[in-house]
Amino acid sequence: MSNDKDDKTPIASSEETSPVTKLGDDNHVITTKGFSGPVPPPDMLHEYENVLPGAAERIFILAEKNQSASEKITYGVISNDKEKIRYSFIVSIVSLIVPFAPAAISMYLGQNPFLSGGLGIIGAIILILLPKIGARPEADSSTE
Repeated sequence: MSNDKDDKTPIASSEETSPVTKLGDDNHVITTKGFSGPVPPPDMLHEYENVLPGAAERIFILAEKNQSASEKITYGVISNDKEKIRYSFIVSIVSLIVPFAPAAISMYLGQNPFLSGGLGIIGAIILILLPKIGARPEADSSTE
């Protein structure tokens, strides 16, 4: 099904041709062309240019704007992920230091061992519950 013309088109583009349809006694050929990717193949780009001078340049400008918007979205997702990682790191450090520091200080000072143990147990409970309490709500993707 491949021919030399297909070998010259960009990898991301493709052409589709529908089959011959018989309507009554006449044969009709219906041809549709399509492509996938930011820029149409050169022959299709030339056809656009023949119909409307300057169309090829406008198509390239639109493709560049589309690429720029895509890069901004990707950058936003990456920076959001970095913020989530930073937030998780801070929460984990706080959840380790805050509950266990008083228990360690209490043990060092020779206070009541039940106080040190109680502070340690409270720290363990906080370690378990804090990620659930401090979790940010995720955006609901079903409303899109």
